Amino acid sequence: MGMEVDVKPMDTSSSVDQGITSSGYAGNGQLNPSTRSFKIVTESPLVVMFLFQLYSRLVQTNIPHLLPSMVAAISVPAPEKVPPHLKTHFIELKGVQVKTVSFLTCLLKSFADYIRPREESICKSIVNLLVTCSDSVSIRKVLLVALKHVLGTDFKRGLFPLIDTLLEEGPKIGAQLQQETQTQRPKIESDPKSPIEP
Repeated sequence: MGMEVDVKPMDTSSSVDQGITSSGYAGNGQLNPSTRSFKIVTESPLVVMFLFQLYSRLVQTNIPHLLPSMVAAISVPAPEKVPPHLKTHFIELKGVQVKTVSFLTCLLKSFADYIRPREESICKSIVNLLVTCSDSVSIRKVLLVALKHVLGTDFKRGLFPLIDTLLEEGPKIGAQLQQETQTQRPKIESDPKSPIEP
Protein backbone atom coordinates (compact mmCIF):
# COMPACT_ATOMS: atom_id res chain seq x y z
CA MET A 1 0.00 0.00 0.00
CA GLY A 2 2.80 2.46 0.89
CA MET A 3 5.08 3.85 -1.74
CA GLU A 4 8.83 3.60 -1.43
CA VAL A 5 10.77 6.61 -2.52
CA ASP A 6 14.38 6.24 -3.50
CA VAL A 7 16.12 9.22 -1.91
CA LYS A 8 19.68 9.85 -3.02
CA PRO A 9 21.97 12.43 -1.45
CA MET A 10 22.67 15.46 -3.62
CA ASP A 11 26.13 16.30 -4.76
CA THR A 12 26.83 19.61 -3.03
CA SER A 13 30.42 19.92 -4.16
CA SER A 14 29.74 22.47 -6.90
CA SER A 15 26.24 23.89 -6.89
CA VAL A 16 27.37 26.69 -9.22
CA ASP A 17 28.22 24.12 -11.90
CA GLN A 18 24.76 22.59 -11.52
CA GLY A 19 23.15 25.90 -12.37
CA ILE A 20 21.55 26.66 -9.00
CA THR A 21 20.69 30.32 -8.75
CA SER A 22 20.13 32.50 -5.70
CA SER A 23 16.38 32.15 -6.24
CA GLY A 24 16.64 28.48 -5.34
CA TYR A 25 15.92 27.05 -8.78
CA ALA A 26 18.27 24.80 -10.65
CA GLY A 27 18.89 25.31 -14.34
CA ASN A 28 17.31 21.95 -15.14
CA GLY A 29 13.89 23.00 -13.78
CA GLN A 30 14.21 21.33 -10.36
CA LEU A 31 13.71 23.08 -7.05
CA ASN A 32 16.60 23.47 -4.66
CA PRO A 33 15.90 21.02 -1.80
CA SER A 34 14.84 22.53 1.50
CA THR A 35 17.74 20.86 3.27
CA ARG A 36 19.99 23.41 1.56
CA SER A 37 17.88 26.46 2.37
CA PHE A 38 18.66 28.77 5.27
CA LYS A 39 15.18 30.26 4.87
CA ILE A 40 13.64 26.93 5.87
CA VAL A 41 16.07 26.39 8.74
CA THR A 42 15.35 29.91 10.04
CA GLU A 43 11.82 28.84 10.96
CA SER A 44 12.90 25.59 12.65
CA PRO A 45 13.47 27.03 16.15
CA LEU A 46 10.00 28.54 16.10
CA VAL A 47 8.48 25.22 15.03
CA VAL A 48 10.39 23.35 17.75
CA MET A 49 9.25 25.87 20.36
CA PHE A 50 5.65 25.47 19.21
CA LEU A 51 5.92 21.66 19.37
CA PHE A 52 7.39 21.88 22.87
CA GLN A 53 4.42 23.99 23.95
CA LEU A 54 2.01 21.42 22.53
CA TYR A 55 3.88 18.36 23.83
CA SER A 56 5.52 19.58 27.02
CA ARG A 57 6.29 16.03 28.14
CA LEU A 58 8.83 15.77 25.32
CA VAL A 59 10.85 18.78 26.43
CA GLN A 60 12.80 17.13 29.24
CA THR A 61 13.97 14.25 27.04
CA ASN A 62 14.80 16.33 23.95
CA ILE A 63 16.50 19.45 25.31
CA PRO A 64 19.70 17.60 26.30
CA HIS A 65 19.94 16.25 22.73
CA LEU A 66 19.09 19.52 20.96
CA LEU A 67 21.23 21.84 23.08
CA PRO A 68 24.69 20.77 21.81
CA SER A 69 23.53 21.13 18.20
CA MET A 70 22.03 24.55 18.82
CA VAL A 71 25.14 25.83 20.60
CA ALA A 72 27.33 24.46 17.79
CA ALA A 73 25.10 26.15 15.18
CA ILE A 74 25.31 29.58 16.78
CA SER A 75 29.07 29.21 17.23
CA VAL A 76 29.84 28.89 13.51
CA PRO A 77 32.24 31.78 12.86
CA ALA A 78 31.77 34.31 10.11
CA PRO A 79 34.35 34.48 7.34
CA GLU A 80 36.60 37.54 7.23
CA LYS A 81 35.37 38.52 3.77
CA VAL A 82 32.12 37.42 2.17
CA PRO A 83 32.19 37.23 -1.64
CA PRO A 84 29.43 39.37 -3.19
CA HIS A 85 27.67 36.36 -4.74
CA LEU A 86 27.36 34.74 -1.28
CA LYS A 87 26.20 37.85 0.60
CA THR A 88 22.54 36.77 0.58
CA HIS A 89 23.41 33.32 1.94
CA PHE A 90 25.59 34.90 4.62
CA ILE A 91 22.72 37.14 5.78
CA GLU A 92 20.39 34.11 5.83
CA LEU A 93 22.95 32.12 7.88
CA LYS A 94 23.14 34.94 10.42
CA GLY A 95 19.33 35.01 10.52
CA VAL A 96 19.28 31.29 11.36
CA GLN A 97 21.86 31.78 14.09
CA VAL A 98 19.96 34.71 15.59
CA LYS A 99 16.65 32.80 15.62
CA THR A 100 18.46 29.90 17.32
CA VAL A 101 19.89 32.29 19.94
CA SER A 102 16.38 33.62 20.48
CA PHE A 103 15.10 30.09 21.07
CA LEU A 104 17.96 29.35 23.48
CA THR A 105 17.28 32.49 25.49
CA CYS A 106 13.64 31.44 25.87
CA LEU A 107 14.91 28.25 27.50
CA LEU A 108 17.25 30.02 29.95
CA LYS A 109 14.92 30.20 32.92
CA SER A 110 13.23 26.82 32.55
CA PHE A 111 16.31 24.77 31.67
CA ALA A 112 19.13 26.65 33.37
CA ASP A 113 20.76 23.45 34.63
CA TYR A 114 21.16 22.10 31.10
CA ILE A 115 22.34 25.40 29.66
CA ARG A 116 24.70 26.50 32.47
CA PRO A 117 27.70 24.43 31.21
CA ARG A 118 27.40 26.22 27.85
CA GLU A 119 26.96 29.72 29.29
CA GLU A 120 30.35 31.03 28.13
CA SER A 121 29.95 29.65 24.61
CA ILE A 122 26.43 31.06 24.24
CA CYS A 123 27.47 34.52 25.47
CA LYS A 124 30.51 34.58 23.15
CA SER A 125 28.25 33.60 20.25
CA ILE A 126 25.77 36.38 21.04
CA VAL A 127 28.53 39.01 21.08
CA ASN A 128 30.08 37.53 17.92
CA LEU A 129 26.69 37.75 16.20
CA LEU A 130 26.33 41.37 17.26
CA VAL A 131 29.70 42.11 15.69
CA THR A 132 29.30 40.07 12.49
CA CYS A 133 25.58 40.12 11.75
CA SER A 134 24.26 42.16 8.87
CA ASP A 135 22.65 45.54 9.26
CA SER A 136 19.21 44.00 8.80
CA VAL A 137 16.93 45.74 11.28
CA SER A 138 14.76 42.68 11.88
CA ILE A 139 17.75 40.40 12.58
CA ARG A 140 19.38 42.95 14.91
CA LYS A 141 16.09 43.49 16.76
CA VAL A 142 15.68 39.76 17.48
CA LEU A 143 19.32 39.58 18.60
CA LEU A 144 19.01 42.57 20.93
CA VAL A 145 15.83 41.11 22.47
CA ALA A 146 17.71 37.84 23.03
CA LEU A 147 20.55 39.80 24.66
CA LYS A 148 17.98 41.49 26.91
CA HIS A 149 16.73 38.05 28.00
CA VAL A 150 20.28 37.00 28.88
CA LEU A 151 20.84 40.21 30.86
CA GLY A 152 17.69 39.43 32.86
CA THR A 153 19.15 36.14 34.14
CA ASP A 154 22.23 34.91 35.98
CA PHE A 155 23.70 34.05 32.58
CA LYS A 156 24.73 37.68 32.27
CA ARG A 157 27.93 36.68 34.08
CA GLY A 158 29.05 35.09 30.82
CA LEU A 159 28.94 38.54 29.23
CA PHE A 160 31.23 40.20 31.81
CA PRO A 161 34.50 39.25 30.04
CA LEU A 162 33.01 40.62 26.80
CA ILE A 163 31.83 43.95 28.19
CA ASP A 164 34.43 46.00 26.26
CA THR A 165 33.10 44.66 22.96
CA LEU A 166 29.50 45.24 24.04
CA LEU A 167 30.22 48.86 24.94
CA GLU A 168 31.61 49.66 21.51
CA GLU A 169 29.25 51.48 19.18
CA GLY A 170 29.54 49.09 16.20
CA PRO A 171 28.07 45.91 17.69
CA LYS A 172 24.98 47.74 18.94
CA ILE A 173 24.09 49.76 15.86
CA GLY A 174 25.72 47.83 13.01
CA ALA A 175 28.72 48.50 10.82
CA GLN A 176 26.91 50.47 8.11
CA LEU A 177 25.23 52.90 10.52
CA GLN A 178 28.49 53.27 12.44
CA GLN A 179 30.31 54.15 9.21
CA GLU A 180 27.63 56.70 8.27
CA THR A 181 27.81 58.22 11.75
CA GLN A 182 31.58 58.60 11.53
CA THR A 183 31.26 60.17 8.09
CA GLN A 184 28.65 62.69 9.25
CA ARG A 185 30.20 63.53 12.63
CA PRO A 186 32.84 66.00 11.31
CA LYS A 187 30.15 67.83 9.32
CA ILE A 188 27.89 68.09 12.37
CA GLU A 189 30.72 69.15 14.69
CA SER A 190 31.87 71.90 12.30
CA ASP A 191 28.36 73.35 12.02
CA PRO A 192 28.15 76.41 14.32
CA LYS A 193 24.47 75.68 15.04
CA SER A 194 25.22 72.11 16.15
CA PRO A 195 24.48 71.25 19.78
CA ILE A 196 27.47 68.88 19.74
CA GLU A 197 30.71 70.37 21.06
CA PRO A 198 33.73 69.74 18.76
